[in-house]
Amino acid sequence: MDGIQVGDKPKDLIHTIAEDMLTRFADAPLIDQYEAYQRLMSYWAEVMQDDVFIIAHEGWEAAKELREARKEVAGKKVKWLEEADLIVNKVRLVADVIPPRLIVARFFPQMQQAVDDAQTRVEEVGREIEEQVEEHGAEGGLLADSLTEAGKLTAASIKARVKSGEADAEEAPLLRKVAKLMTAETAAKKAVKEAEEALTEATLKKYPELTEEEIRALVVDDKWRTDIAELIEAEIEARTEQLTARVRVLTERYGHTLPEMSDDVELLGAKVFSHLEAMGFAS
Repeated sequence: MDGIQVGDKPKDLIHTIAEDMLTRFADAPLIDQYEAYQRLMSYWAEVMQDDVFIIAHEGWEAAKELREARKEVAGKKVKWLEEADLIVNKVRLVADVIPPRLIVARFFPQMQQAVDDAQTRVEEVGREIEEQVEEHGAEGGLLADSLTEAGKLTAASIKARVKSGEADAEEAPLLRKVAKLMTAETAAKKAVKEAEEALTEATLKKYPELTEEEIRALVVDDKWRTDIAELIEAEIEARTEQLTARVRVLTERYGHTLPEMSDDVELLGAKVFSHLEAMGFAS
């Protein structure tokens, strides 16, 4: 895979890889070589083939190119024909070979962690607010009078309730607590947006800076090899589950030895005989 050059024939490449896979998996104990082959060929048809055609036609540098998403325009209506990998200043960009997640995973894991942490904070605060509404938002609850007509609790509805001056000594502290949570949620959402924007900007800037060595690592190691390995692992897991199910059936079917069953038959026979005797049928 690393040796693909301009002018190479993609069909020759996949033929070589596929034949090699059939040979390597011929004696594998937990996988059918042709099942592995089929998963490889499906991946080739869905993903890898297009990647290889681009590289074999234009070289490795072409793998880092971004383009605007295809669309259809009818008057003022725009219909997007494909999903965008990046959206920058409302421009939808598509990465045909190297998806942004691979750039992020290799070069910006800390920035991704910052996004995840901020999102976690949003979810935590959101759950706290939901818990307060569930506990106090029912009819007669301390937050019941702060709900909107639609039954929602909003920062505006909380502010309106406080401003009305009708909150009693028990309700007022809860209103302040919920208002504080909503402020924290707003701040957390802002942090998520800022972290995502910073990560998008860094990712976009990284694409044109990629060296050929980095491109090969991203495409061959992080994408193709990783994806194919996951497909093979999935096939092994599927085969393992089949074997486990079969062993379970055999265990249930042959879980008792013949001597055990003979003893059970004798015991049951003795019980039947005793019942027959009690009924006067014994000889």
